[in-house]
Amino acid sequence: MIAPILAIVLAMPASWTHVAVDNPPGSTVEMLDIAQGPTVDGFQPQINVLRHLIVDPAITIDAWAQQSASYLQSHDSRVLASHAESLCNGTVNGWWIESLGSYAGRKLDLVQAALLANGYEYVATYSRAEGTDFDPTALEALDTLCPS
Repeated sequence: MIAPILAIVLAMPASWTHVAVDNPPGSTVEMLDIAQGPTVDGFQPQINVLRHLIVDPAITIDAWAQQSASYLQSHDSRVLASHAESLCNGTVNGWWIESLGSYAGRKLDLVQAALLANGYEYVATYSRAEGTDFDPTALEALDTLCPS
């Protein structure tokens, strides 16, 4: 299923369930889409997509990635991978960051696909319980992150 949401498109895995998005008034980050996969090891993996207005419109994706990796590491997460990645089915320069960290008492593996477009940063995050297998359809979904 292709889900056009505000200013992006992300093809969520067909078997995953979309969750209602609630953005409080005045929020600086817009949650654009959330979907949950089947429960594995007591945790329901999810993909969420957000956008945030870029403070410095001249920032490059490389500089954005360095700031994001530093932020994760300063919050007790371990960055496992950080590299340029072609997104939007290979048509847009983006970035891929994988990290491990504890969130609400649960150790999670996060894979994030990010791109900058039209004055916004767009980030799709796939979260799963640490040590569980990756869902290949979730990873494929991240590569479909596109500005519309």
